[in-house]
Amino acid sequence: MTLQVTLKGHGVEKKLPRERLPINTITAKEKWTYAIGNMPFAVKDAAFANFVVFYYTQVHGLSGTLAGLAMFIALSWDAVSDPIVGSWSDSFRSRWG
Repeated sequence: MTLQVTLKGHGVEKKLPRERLPINTITAKEKWTYAIGNMPFAVKDAAFANFVVFYYTQVHGLSGTLAGLAMFIALSWDAVSDPIVGSWSDSFRSRWG
């Protein structure tokens, strides 16, 4: 026996078995599972960003403006280089896959 799911849209209802659902349909439980799984990364990322500013200003004696400028330059570089490297890696073919 398969689980039947009803999809409603544009006045039409379709009953599909769970394994035939469209790819982009996920349940609320799955959404929360992804959200909870991302929480440790978000906490680590926020703590790291705050520590970097503290480190630059207190240990190295940089002004807050220069610390912010350093982070801005790094994030701007990421915004430009990440899509380029991602495009390159997606189209790269080798015998290892």
